[in-house]
Amino acid sequence: AKEGSFAGVKEILNMKKKGVHGAFISIVKIPEELENAIQSGAGNSMQDIVVENSDIAKECIEVLKERRLGRASFVPFDTIKPFNPGKITGTGVIGVASELVEYDKKYEKAVKFVLGNLLVVKDIESAVRVSKEGSFSGTIVSLDGDVMSGRGKITGGEKIKSGISVIFERRREIKNLEEEIEVINREVENKKSEKNKNMSTLEESKNKLEQISNAEQEETRKLRECDIVREGLEKELKKIVQNLETILYEKEMEEESLKSAKERIEHSSRE
Repeated sequence: AKEGSFAGVKEILNMKKKGVHGAFISIVKIPEELENAIQSGAGNSMQDIVVENSDIAKECIEVLKERRLGRASFVPFDTIKPFNPGKITGTGVIGVASELVEYDKKYEKAVKFVLGNLLVVKDIESAVRVSKEGSFSGTIVSLDGDVMSGRGKITGGEKIKSGISVIFERRREIKNLEEEIEVINREVENKKSEKNKNMSTLEESKNKLEQISNAEQEETRKLRECDIVREGLEKELKKIVQNLETILYEKEMEEESLKSAKERIEHSSRE
C-alpha cells in the first residue's frame, strides 16, 4: 500500500524499522462503499505512520531530516488520546468511522484516534442537521465525500483523485485479482477432481476388462479341454463301432457257414 503515499511515508516504510507498524491505511479494512467518505473525512491522516512509541517517532523524524527525505506524521501509542464519542443515532446517520472499519484489536487506540472523531452520514443534509442539533462535535462526512468540520465549515464539490484514492484503487484491483485467482483455483481443483474421477472410472473399467479377458481365457481353456475329451470319446466310439461291425460280420459269416453245412447235410440225407 505504498503506491500513492507521501515521499516521507514511503521512505520510513521502506526502512522496515522495528517499532514501525505501518501506514494507518494499511492497518484498517474499509468497506468499499465507505472508502470515499472516510478518505475525504480523514484526509492525510490516512497516511499517518503508526509506531510503537514517541521515541520511534522521533528517530524516524531525525532520519527524514538528516537525509532530507520529506515529512511524515506519526501516531505513537504512548502519546495519542483516542476519541470515544459514544453511540450517535438519528436519521441519515451511518455511524462513527472507527466503528465501521475492521482492524486488529491491538490497533484500537490508533483507530479511535484517527477515526473516532469522524461521523459518516448519508448526505450533506444529514450532516447539517446533526451539526445543528449539536449531538456530535467532530467532523461529519457524507457518503459523497462532502465534509462538515466541527466548527461548521463545509467542504465539497468535484471528487479529486488523491494518493489515498490511488491506494484504494490498487486494493480493489488486488481484491479483484485475488477473487479471479480464487475462481481459477476452484476451476483447477474441479478439473483435477474430475480428472481423478475419470482416472478412477478408467481404472475400474480396465480391471473389469481384465476380469472379462481372464474369464474368456478360462472359458477358452475349458473349451479346449472339452474338445480333447470329445475327440478321445469320438475315437473310442469309432473303435467300438468298428469292433461291433467286425463282430456282426463274423456272426454273419458263421451263420452262412452254418447254413451251408446244414444244406449239405440235408442233401446227403436225401441221397
